[in-house]
Amino acid sequence: MKNFIISLLIFLLWAFLGMWWYYSCPICETSQNNTYQQIEKEVVDKESVSKSKLNTPNSLFNITNENSNTIFSFQDQLKIFKDSTSVHIPESSISFKDSIFSYLNNNQNKQLQLVGWYKDGEWRNNNDSLNFGVDRANYIKNVLVKFGINPDKISIRGAKQDYNYTTGIYNGGIELFFKDISETKSQEIDNGISHKTLYTKFNSREFIPDNTLLTYTADLKNYLQIHPNKSVTITGHTDSVGDESDNEIIGRDRATNVMNHFISQGIATTKLKALSKGELAPIAVNNTKDGRAKNRRIEIIIN
Repeated sequence: MKNFIISLLIFLLWAFLGMWWYYSCPICETSQNNTYQQIEKEVVDKESVSKSKLNTPNSLFNITNENSNTIFSFQDQLKIFKDSTSVHIPESSISFKDSIFSYLNNNQNKQLQLVGWYKDGEWRNNNDSLNFGVDRANYIKNVLVKFGINPDKISIRGAKQDYNYTTGIYNGGIELFFKDISETKSQEIDNGISHKTLYTKFNSREFIPDNTLLTYTADLKNYLQIHPNKSVTITGHTDSVGDESDNEIIGRDRATNVMNHFISQGIATTKLKALSKGELAPIAVNNTKDGRAKNRRIEIIIN
């Protein structure tokens, strides 16, 4: 019995000393804290990667000519996605739209070629001609057209390539380069210039030049230099809201504003004529918002 009591006391003393050492030892505490910190760091790192993977720096985004010489260079590549036809445009490269806009307006013999990449199996309805590459190129084309660039000066096609997605993303996948306008393409562009309809937000009688009008002005000026015997008729149209005689005046004012803009950009007054049809030639119903918006327009015909 005596030996049992002695053994029990020794065990309790050993246990007490062990607990005291564990809680008072700075090395143990530091090791434990470091373990917790490492776990927390791994969690934060994973969250950071998830949130910022679209902003990961990558190779430069270059727009070239047909000979692969760089015309414009931007900080970050466009990004394409697995199982998607959308394209991510990094904020650091958003100015590529302005660069293309200015280049095409100042180089009337050039067009833009867009090439979208796709992998084997990336197509719709099991049809290779309906591939994701064409859709991705068309996505960028729509962005540029919305910015005000002439859609007739943008060509698109897909290209089947061998590449791998990382976490569902590929840096690149869209090629952009400028090339000479072919004879066939030139005829398409001329047809678009000779019959043009312009829309804008008509909150007043003032016609505020937007990028679409600026692009058309550059194209028209070049067209008239090539075809000096041509003349231009600008006709203003309105919706049916308000008095008919007032709408005729509003239409004429808008057409005159466009004509004056053309003159300010160097197009001869003798080649221009401004008319109005007011509300008398609608192309849509006037009892809906969308219909009225379509009727408020400027039509330009080259004779």
